[in-house]
Amino acid sequence: MVENNLEAEQPDNVRGGSHGSPAFERHFSVKQVAELWGLSPDAVRRIFHGQPGVVEIQRNRSVHKRRYVSVRIPQSVVERVHRDLCLVKVLNT
Repeated sequence: MVENNLEAEQPDNVRGGSHGSPAFERHFSVKQVAELWGLSPDAVRRIFHGQPGVVEIQRNRSVHKRRYVSVRIPQSVVERVHRDLCLVKVLNT
């Protein structure tokens, strides 16, 4: 189900990974994945924390500002984690 929704939202030049690089595939925000999967953004951050391929962009921390990390999750990582989570569910039943 997630795969169909993700495919429909991609522009034609990105669909299907024609460039062969994760840099050119669709990247999702934590909020977008949370909405697609029906989870909280905190749950999505926990699930994808430390996953290979997830892009984390950190703003330099100053004395007066909190640390801010922008997270973008490539479609291939979303699909891999979803597949892994489904596999764990099947193995545990």
